[in-house]
Amino acid sequence: MGASNHQVFVIFLISVVISCAYAASMTIYASYKTWPSVDFSNLESSRHSMSTMKMLLEIITTIAGSAFFLSARGLVLVYLAFASLSVNAGIGVLLCQQLSYIYEGNTYLNHLSSPNAMHGERGLQNIVRFFGCPYPISRVLLRYSNTVKLQDNSGSKLL
Repeated sequence: MGASNHQVFVIFLISVVISCAYAASMTIYASYKTWPSVDFSNLESSRHSMSTMKMLLEIITTIAGSAFFLSARGLVLVYLAFASLSVNAGIGVLLCQQLSYIYEGNTYLNHLSSPNAMHGERGLQNIVRFFGCPYPISRVLLRYSNTVKLQDNSGSKLL
């Protein structure tokens, strides 16, 4: 039952990554608009005599100091931005893992049952087959995959 839902699961992961990226970008934009004004007076006066690390520390300190003047809405927006970026990172790693298994011609369940065995040929044709791409799209993708393989093979013959 679980193997039949694998394609739907990967599509769900893709949609979650896109949704979290959208939520993070919207909350960062809204936070930018609600953030109190920041005054870099120390940075402007001694810009030429400061090292890069000291300037970075001054910027972080100034922005963190202005965070004390955020409203409740601003704090919630900052929290939401960090939360959506964290979820996006975790789900993105899971998506990359699933796509790499598909690329290798393997599934996570097959990988658990025999971790050292390869269950198929590696390549883009596995991803095209997994998602069931229409014929014109699969022709373009597989042609690109074959050109990359030809370039790899010709490069290894020269060595």
